[in-house]
Amino acid sequence: MSAFALDAGGQLVPVPTGMVVTWLVDMFGGPSPPEDKWYKIPDEHLHSGIVVAYVQFFQFVQAAIAFEPALARVSIPAPVPDDRPLITPQLRRENRAEWDRLWTLNKPDECPVCHEDPDIWDGPMNSDVPTRCTHWACSGCWAEIAARDKRCPICRDDLSVWISRHD
Repeated sequence: MSAFALDAGGQLVPVPTGMVVTWLVDMFGGPSPPEDKWYKIPDEHLHSGIVVAYVQFFQFVQAAIAFEPALARVSIPAPVPDDRPLITPQLRRENRAEWDRLWTLNKPDECPVCHEDPDIWDGPMNSDVPTRCTHWACSGCWAEIAARDKRCPICRDDLSVWISRHD
């Protein structure tokens, strides 16, 4: 076993291979972590229903290479650093012009999900939960996103924390 995850009740949660690969890329930007040890997955990378997860990435990669030797030659590019500002209540208070610019820049004429002209806009910028996502959609579409994959439909940021506190 190279990975395990627990839910709030302490029960094991299945960890699909794709989830481990996503964590590996998100945390290290490539196929090999720096050390052969167990890594705790940071909370911001945990999927809904998981409260803690650990992965032995080195063992996982070695097992994958043993199963498919061609994987040893795969090179995953390093992730591009996210230099977008963290949208916080303090940023909104202290940088009102920047907040207004982001609102104007990212508020489309119609909802980017349903393509309707909504009466009520919503988005992570409209909260006290810090995110980097500055995108807006109608409130109905955010409800659908919350039930589906908890990622922004535009930038694919993980918004599970914002969504869980937004309900």
